[in-house]
Amino acid sequence: MRLMPFATGTFDLIFTNQVIHWGGPLTPVFRELNRVMKANGCLMFTTLGPDTFKELKHAWAGVNHYAHVNEFADMHDIGDCLMSEHFLEPVMDMELLAVHYETLPKLLRALKAQGVKNINPQRNQGLTGKMAWRQFEQNYSTLQTEKGKYPLTYEVVYGHAWKGEQRKTALGIETMIPISQIARRKSSLNEM
Repeated sequence: MRLMPFATGTFDLIFTNQVIHWGGPLTPVFRELNRVMKANGCLMFTTLGPDTFKELKHAWAGVNHYAHVNEFADMHDIGDCLMSEHFLEPVMDMELLAVHYETLPKLLRALKAQGVKNINPQRNQGLTGKMAWRQFEQNYSTLQTEKGKYPLTYEVVYGHAWKGEQRKTALGIETMIPISQIARRKSSLNEM
């Protein structure tokens, strides 16, 4: 998503579902989305938040020092990044969804079928040994529900923002908001 094959200012609306977190750092991703959008265009997206796969993180904790799960940005950081890339009025929300599996192998197969891969730079570049794998399985089994199911949490982050009009100045790029779009507010001092 860092270099899309579209002309600048092509789209009025971009909807991206569970893709942004695979694009690397958010700043270049949002910069590229901004580039291909028309002024006043709408960006809508879903991505994953930091509590995604928290059970996997817990089960691997103490097994070894490698990162076994990707790092996902917090929704507040995503909103800040949108604003830094000249998007207007970002609205962020999230929800936690838990999926329960009958066995740990079924859970892991489901992840593989979804195309989930560990792209964390701190991941193990080699193979996981049998002892480490057994410890992981034992740790995950402590998280089973009362019905013996294996939980897996997804933190789904929902985002929405508008592309503002931009102009270049001697100090860089500015985002313009027409005065007609700024709501007037009555001050409590004026009412006295």
